[in-house]
Amino acid sequence: MKDVTVGKRPRNDLSEAYIAGFLDGDGAISAIIERHPEKKYGFRVRVCLDFYQHKDNIGVLHHIQKYFGEGSLGKSIRNTHKLSLRNQNTLKMILPLLHKYVIVKKRQIEIALNILSRTIATKSDLIKVAKLADKLSSLNIRSKNIRKNSSKIIS
Repeated sequence: MKDVTVGKRPRNDLSEAYIAGFLDGDGAISAIIERHPEKKYGFRVRVCLDFYQHKDNIGVLHHIQKYFGEGSLGKSIRNTHKLSLRNQNTLKMILPLLHKYVIVKKRQIEIALNILSRTIATKSDLIKVAKLADKLSSLNIRSKNIRKNSSKIIS
């Protein structure tokens, strides 16, 4: 039941605002271009939403996982853990909720939502979506050192 007291926000807004702030500071939005034998053109583009946290504070990742009702939690590097959300239908619902609160990653969410809204009917459509993934990658500081594929692999 929503709290309707004057001057107070519903609990869901508070949680979404907190998660958006956490994403701005310790999260990442990316789009992966990967080979997929079941796809008509042999590739797919998947949007990923990741949250990172030191092992001593892993509880916050559990909170976010519980809040959204899904996600894969695992070790990242050194003493860092990562919560990954990759279900494309879930991301279509989550990202608009976070968009209204993020500051740093607003453009990344807009590009990710653009990718998620596209239908791949032709190879040209796939290439356009892959180029959006490239654009999203260019906004992420660490992508230059980590990203394995770009739109150029689709020929």
